[in-house]
Amino acid sequence: MTHRRLLSAALLLGLAAPLSAQTVWLVRHAEKAADGSADPGLSAAGQRRAQALAEALAGAGMARVISSDRRRTRDTALPLALQRGLAVQPTAAPAAVLAAELTAAAAASPVLVVGHSNTVPALLQALGVPPPAEWPDACYDRLYWVDLATTPPRWALLRYGEPSPGC
Repeated sequence: MTHRRLLSAALLLGLAAPLSAQTVWLVRHAEKAADGSADPGLSAAGQRRAQALAEALAGAGMARVISSDRRRTRDTALPLALQRGLAVQPTAAPAAVLAAELTAAAAASPVLVVGHSNTVPALLQALGVPPPAEWPDACYDRLYWVDLATTPPRWALLRYGEPSPGC
């Protein structure tokens, strides 16, 4: 899904709030390189997807960009961070701790969090959003929008970049 389709889908869903404060965007890292290393960077497809993420969220007014401490998550977050003049803030905090920080720091949002297929669902659940039943290994195009200004949080699952064949 292109960034225009993503933002159009958000507007069609009545999500004018993604451009306001108290918003968290969550994604899994983009496609990783198959280089056999313990901490791979992004493949060429992953680099394109990271750029597509930056384009899709260009108008979201991102105030913070957070990633895990792994190279592939930092590389996924970097194009948007550079576009906004922000540093990627690495974290190894458990989902419950990060969720509490995001909820308490809602004024410092919108925020992008880039994680993994096991950490994004855990963070969604900690934020009060139903996690996906499964996250196939080849699925990289999911983008979650969470509005922390409501109880329970409003949320939507969107797609960005080229469709992942594994979703």
